[in-house]
Amino acid sequence: MARFQRHSLHSSLLLVVALAICYGANARQVGCVWLTIPVGTREAALAGAGTATSLGPQGIFYNPAATANTPPFAAQVEYTKWFLDTHHQSLFIARDFRHFALGLGAVSFASGKFDYREEIPTEEPLATFSPLDLTGYINIARCFAPWANAGISARYFYSKVLNNELSGFGFDIGARFKPRKNLSAGIAVVDFGRTLSYKYQLIWLPTRLRYGIGYNLPFGKNSLLFVADGSYFFYSQKFQAQLGTEFRLGDILSLRTGYDPLNPGNRLNFGIGVAVNRFRFDYTFAPLGFGLGTAHRFGVAYGIAAAESDHQ
Repeated sequence: MARFQRHSLHSSLLLVVALAICYGANARQVGCVWLTIPVGTREAALAGAGTATSLGPQGIFYNPAATANTPPFAAQVEYTKWFLDTHHQSLFIARDFRHFALGLGAVSFASGKFDYREEIPTEEPLATFSPLDLTGYINIARCFAPWANAGISARYFYSKVLNNELSGFGFDIGARFKPRKNLSAGIAVVDFGRTLSYKYQLIWLPTRLRYGIGYNLPFGKNSLLFVADGSYFFYSQKFQAQLGTEFRLGDILSLRTGYDPLNPGNRLNFGIGVAVNRFRFDYTFAPLGFGLGTAHRFGVAYGIAAAESDHQ
């Protein structure tokens, strides 16, 4: 009975948040698209699927409940080189305090340098400027039962273009369940916050409901993980879906691939991970559509490799 009540409480809380967002959401124009860029080199190889299966502190991005089963201390850093001068980076850490886990994280997206000219064009630019987008996380998660975790993250959003700035606060909330040994499921509402603005232009955050499942099929010391995620954006009223697989060769090598079937610019992603003691090194190759070239992601994790088997 106690398990059923906790399960119902988590699901009801998420439902209330979702209904509150849906109320009055009439396909508004959404900004801050950089908040939807997948975080984590491993999860990016899976096309951004991670609501139920993300590992380590970077899992906060997908589901605030992800850190509930974190090792005593874990850290992850990632760098992504996109087309032209754009790049994306993140740093996350998590610490287990027995009764709860605490996570901290920061993600930034830089668009490179742009020439600045006023209304009357000039041969030479008057100056250059570099747009910058940032978001921060403070996360608390707890394991309420061997099969149920829940978490919440306080968020800070910041964006600057030339002399125009916007900032605000928000939160994410989520839960994870493990109804069977090799089956996991997750649900979360992320990027929920007040409406932001550049001077007189209103900006709605890409608030969305995330849900996902994962099934791990063992082959002796090896395993094959299947993951599927979906997202519903409340204000733009659009759907996204991600599919991915990860083949783990013992506790050392991981081979990954993922695809987003609803994104016309998406191509098949490929990734590899190598675990050495308590460190894991990841790389993801992501071809970009519309002739934009490729994205290369690099990630280093500490304290994650030893915990992967227990997680799945």
